[in-house]
Amino acid sequence: MLHETLKWQLTSTGSTNNTTASIEAFAVSMDAVLGDYECDAYGKLTITKNNGQYLLKMEFHPELEGALSPSGKNQLLCTYNHPMFGKMKLPFIINENKVESFTLYVDGFVENDGHKFMKIHPSP
Repeated sequence: MLHETLKWQLTSTGSTNNTTASIEAFAVSMDAVLGDYECDAYGKLTITKNNGQYLLKMEFHPELEGALSPSGKNQLLCTYNHPMFGKMKLPFIINENKVESFTLYVDGFVENDGHKFMKIHPSP
């Protein structure tokens, strides 16, 4: 579990003053988000870790990737590799330290609705 508070360095436009803002740590280890997810309407999605970076990749959009980073206790910031899809906060549902699902969003210019992806847990 992440135990330290993450900080962003924010710079005001046109100003040389720096402001520090705190972000609440993600509720579980980032490795807990790794794996396969499925959405009835949108198909499969996989989250992998490559060189320390968490990447989201969709079955039906193989060229589109999203880099994930903590953005609060129950959400990750997704920065898509195509600027049209934007930078979006993805809310995660976590129960008993396990990821159950998350809602995928893209920029409202592309689509306003979110899509719920359920984590596919391996059979015991």
